[in-house]
Amino acid sequence: MPRGKHSVKTVITIMITLTCLFALSILAFAEPITVTNPIVKQRADPWVYKHNDGYYYMTASVPEYDRIELRRATTLQGLSTATANTVWKRHASGIMAGHIWAPEIHFVNGKWYIYFSAGTSSNKFDIRLYALECSDANPVTGSWAEKGQIKTNWESFTLDATSFEHNGTRYLVWAQSDPKIAANSNVYIAKMNGPYSITGTQIMIATPQYAWEKIGYSVNEGPSVLKKNGKIFMTYSASATDSNYCVGLLTASDSSDLLNAGSWKKSPNPVFQTNAGTSQYGPGHNCFTTSQDETVDIMVYHARNYKNITGDPLYDPNRHMRAQRVNWNPDGTPNFGIPVADGVNVISTAAPTAMSTVTPTSNATPTPMLPSENPEDINGDYVINMSDIILMAAHFNATLYSGNYDKKYDINNDGVINMGDIIIVAKKFNKIIEKGTPVPTPTTLTPTPTKAVISLVPAKTVVRIESYNHEGYFLRHYDYIARFDLNPNSIYDSQFVERPGLADVNSVSFESVNFPGYYLRHYNYELKIVKDDNTNIFKQDATFKKVSGLADSSCVSYEAYNFPGMYIRNSNYLCKITSISTDSDRADATFNLKTQSNTFNNPRDTREQRPDPWVYKHTDGYYYGMHTVQRDGYIPEIIMYKSTSLSNLFTNGTNKIIWHAPATGWNNKDIWAPELYFIDNTWYIYYSANFRIGVLSNSSPDPMSGTWTDRGRISPDEWAIDGTILKQNGKMYMLWSGQYNGQVINITQMSSPTTLTGPTVRLSEPTYEWETHGLKVNEGPEILQRNGKTYCIYSASYCATQYYSLGMLTCSSTDDPMVRANWKKSATPLFQASAEDGLYGTGHCSFTKSKDGTEDWLVYHATIIPSNEYQARYVCIQQFTWNSDGTPNLGKPCGRKIPIPRPSGE
Repeated sequence: MPRGKHSVKTVITIMITLTCLFALSILAFAEPITVTNPIVKQRADPWVYKHNDGYYYMTASVPEYDRIELRRATTLQGLSTATANTVWKRHASGIMAGHIWAPEIHFVNGKWYIYFSAGTSSNKFDIRLYALECSDANPVTGSWAEKGQIKTNWESFTLDATSFEHNGTRYLVWAQSDPKIAANSNVYIAKMNGPYSITGTQIMIATPQYAWEKIGYSVNEGPSVLKKNGKIFMTYSASATDSNYCVGLLTASDSSDLLNAGSWKKSPNPVFQTNAGTSQYGPGHNCFTTSQDETVDIMVYHARNYKNITGDPLYDPNRHMRAQRVNWNPDGTPNFGIPVADGVNVISTAAPTAMSTVTPTSNATPTPMLPSENPEDINGDYVINMSDIILMAAHFNATLYSGNYDKKYDINNDGVINMGDIIIVAKKFNKIIEKGTPVPTPTTLTPTPTKAVISLVPAKTVVRIESYNHEGYFLRHYDYIARFDLNPNSIYDSQFVERPGLADVNSVSFESVNFPGYYLRHYNYELKIVKDDNTNIFKQDATFKKVSGLADSSCVSYEAYNFPGMYIRNSNYLCKITSISTDSDRADATFNLKTQSNTFNNPRDTREQRPDPWVYKHTDGYYYGMHTVQRDGYIPEIIMYKSTSLSNLFTNGTNKIIWHAPATGWNNKDIWAPELYFIDNTWYIYYSANFRIGVLSNSSPDPMSGTWTDRGRISPDEWAIDGTILKQNGKMYMLWSGQYNGQVINITQMSSPTTLTGPTVRLSEPTYEWETHGLKVNEGPEILQRNGKTYCIYSASYCATQYYSLGMLTCSSTDDPMVRANWKKSATPLFQASAEDGLYGTGHCSFTKSKDGTEDWLVYHATIIPSNEYQARYVCIQQFTWNSDGTPNLGKPCGRKIPIPRPSGE
C-alpha cells in the first residue's frame, strides 16, 4: 500500500538525430561498495561486528597467538588501514598463557564482550573458553576486565565460541571434543543465563560424519550464525587448516526448538571450499556482517593464496582476512559461491549521482530487431528515466570493452554495465521498436578518454526442448535436476536461453530462465542446472554441439562438447548424456526445439507507475483493471482499464476515469487500492481513502459505462485500508488492514455488499523478521480458494522498502473464518524480491486466470531499483502453479531480463 507522496526519478538526457548521428548520454553512479582482498593480511579466524554507531569492529587470531587486537572503521575496506589496538595480552604463566585463538566481539545488554579460546603455560593446546568485558562506549580504547572461564558441561578441548539471540533467548555455540567420540571437535549449543555463562545441558548439533570433514583431522569448528528467510543458518569449518579446510552448513527453522539436535539439518557437501581457479586455498572460519545500508549480507573469512605449506599449517601465518557478498538462492538458502580472487571485489552498487555526455564518432547502421507489441516512445522528449531501460533490455544485449580492450563487461540484458567502480547506463534511441520495423542502432562508439566500444545485438533466444518420442514432455529442472515432464506446471522451469557455447561459440549452452547464471551441465553423465563457476571444466561440461536430429533431421540433437559420441538423451525421463547405438537411442536423443516468440517482459509498462494493481476477469470475456493512481503524488481518482488480453491490459487496454473524489469530506484524498467485484448483478468498488474504506456501486452491465454511486464509508471510523472480499460457507466477509502495534489483518462479516456487521477479529500481525522491514506491516489481503482451502495472501514490511513481500494464511474452506485459530500462518515469505531478475518490493497482489481459463496468474507491483526509499512501482504479471500439497507456488519474480510466455489463449 502506498504511503509517501513522491517517487525518486533519475534521468539521463539523450540527444538523438534520426539521421543516426547522435550523442550517447551516460549516467554515472556513485562508487559501489568494494573491498580489495585480502583486506587484512595474516589474520586468521576473522570476526567483524557492525555496531549501531556506524563502525565495523574487527578482531582475529594473530600469527603469534599471544594477544587480542581490536580495530574499527566505518567501512570494511577501512579495516585494512585501521590501527590495531592490543586490548589484552596472554598471561605469563598458568591459565590463558598458551595459544590465544579466535576472539569474537559482541555487544550484549549494553556492554562489550570478547569471547576467546586460550591454552595454559604447561600445555598451549589445553584450550578452554574465556570472556572479557568492557563497559566503555568505545571498546577499542576502553578498559577490558577478565570474567574468567565460560564453563561447559565437561572439561575438554573447547574453542571457537559465538553467541546469538533468537526470540528473546541468547545462545552460545562452540566447538568441543568429547572423549566418547572419535573426533577432534564437535559443535554444541546451549542456552545462556548471562553474558559469559550457560545453563542446562549442552546439545551436540554437528559432528564430523562426511569424508570432507575428516581430511587431516576430524573437525567441526568455528560456527557462525546467519538468520534470514525464516531460517537459522549456521556455518562451520571442517578438516585440517591447510587447503582441505572448508565450510559446511547447518539449517534450522526459526520456529523450531534450537536445543533439539533434530531441528538442525546438515548439508551433505561443503558450501565453500578451495578454488584453484581463483588461487584461494582453505577458506574458512568465517563470520557474517552486512553492508553499511544493511541491504547486502557479507561473509568474512580467511584463506591462503597458495596451496603447499611446509610444516604444520597452524604455524603458517598467511591466512588472510577476506570478504565477499552472500547471494541468496530462489529457495531462500544462502549461496556463498566460490572464494573470489585477490583484488577488487564488488559487494554492492549505489545510487546515481552524476552525468556526463560523450559523442560517438560513427554513424548508426540499421539492424533488424524483434517486433514489439506497440511503439514505445520515450516520452517523446528524449528524457529517459531508469525504468525506461527495461524497454530496451527486452530487445537488446550490450557488451562493453574498456581501456585497451582487455576487459569485457556483459550488461546482462538490463542496460547496466558493472565496471567495479562505476555503473554506466546507456540508452541509444528515442524509440525502441516500431511494430515489426527495424530501428537504427549504433555499431561502434569510440568516446574518449575511455575508448569504450559498445555494440548492440539482438535479444536472447528463449527455447523449450521437447522430447521427440514423448510428445508434450519437456526438458525442465526440478530441485536442480534435469528431467522430462509432461507439460510442466511451472513453464519457467522448462525455459532456457540458448547461448553461444561457453567453451566454443560455434556450439551452444543453455542458461535457465528463472535461475539466471545457472546452466545445464553434465556431471557423472547426468544433467543438472549448476551455477557457472567460470572454470574451464564447467564451460566444457555445459557446452553442446547442436546437430541435426539423429532420428529426424528436421529436429535437433545435442552432442557433449567434451565427450564426443555422447548425446543428451531422455533416459526414463531423466536427462543424461550417453552413447547412442540403436534406433531407440536415437529417438531418445532427438528433440523438437520450441522457440518462444509470443512473449512479454515485466514490468508491463514503465511510462507511469501503477502500485496496488487489481485485475478482475468477468464472464463477458474482458479483464478489468485498476490501481492506485500515483504520479508526483496520489491523484484522487479511480481509473479503470478494459481488455480481452491480460498481458496488454495496462499497456493497450481501453482506460477511463470512472470516479473523482469529492473536493471535501472523509474521502477527498489518498485514494488507494481499488478493487472491483460483481455481486448480485451489481458492480462494486472497494477503495481506501484517508485511511478509511469506502464503496462505490454501479448497476450498468458494463462497469466502464453507467454511473458510479458513492455508497459512503463501509469500514468503522478508525484506521483501515485495503479491503477485500471473502465468500465462504454461504456468507460474505471483508478482510482489511488495521492498526494494532503495527498494521494487522482483520476480518468482519458482511450483511450486504455495503455493510459490515458483527465483531472484528484480528487474524494476523507482523511476527517474523521479514514482516518488519521499515515498519511492522501486514496489509493488502487477497483471497485464493482451491481444493478445500482458503488462502489469504497478504503483503508484509513497509511498501517503500525493497523487502516488501507476500505472506500467507491458510484456512479450511469449511471452517469459520472468524475464528483466528482456524488460520495457520506460514513462517516464511511466499513471494519476495529477486535481485537476479532485478525486481524488488514485490507485493500488493491480485489473482486471475488466463484467457482460456487453463492457467492461474499473479498480478503485483514491483520496483526495478533496490532501495529502502520510495521508487516507482510498476505492474507485473506472471503465471503461478500449485504444489503437490495443494498450496500455491508463486515462484519468484521474473520476466524483466528474460521474456516469458503470454497467458494461454492470447
